[in-house]
Amino acid sequence: MQHYKLVKHAPPLKYSYNDSRTVVHIKSSTPFMSAAKRILKNIDYFDHKYTKKGKPIPNQNKLVSYIVVRGMGKAISKVTNLALYFDHELGYKVEVFTKTVEVLDELQSANDDDVYQRRKVSCLELHIDLQKKEPQSES
Repeated sequence: MQHYKLVKHAPPLKYSYNDSRTVVHIKSSTPFMSAAKRILKNIDYFDHKYTKKGKPIPNQNKLVSYIVVRGMGKAISKVTNLALYFDHELGYKVEVFTKTVEVLDELQSANDDDVYQRRKVSCLELHIDLQKKEPQSES
């Protein structure tokens, strides 16, 4: 039996420059408040801007209605905590979706016979609306 060295590659991301304001990727090493502040900064970017006289400035990004937050593997618990934080603490509407992402692992051997194998990893995706929820009246 030969000894192989396992090399885990990042999953293929369908990512473009236009997604930089709408998609946030979370790793297990990302600090919680850092991720929350990054998401809030992206939400504020799409918020309505006003002139000094109080007139709204037209926003060219009106097609965006939510921010996407994604985490895979060990980061799923952090993404779940972010969903609870934005839903209960800050009052944003949050939708949760689960996915399965296929990743590619490389097994390197000493005699340059590389073997590739596929595996599936769980992924959690949040859609955080840009508008806060309406406060519910208690009666």
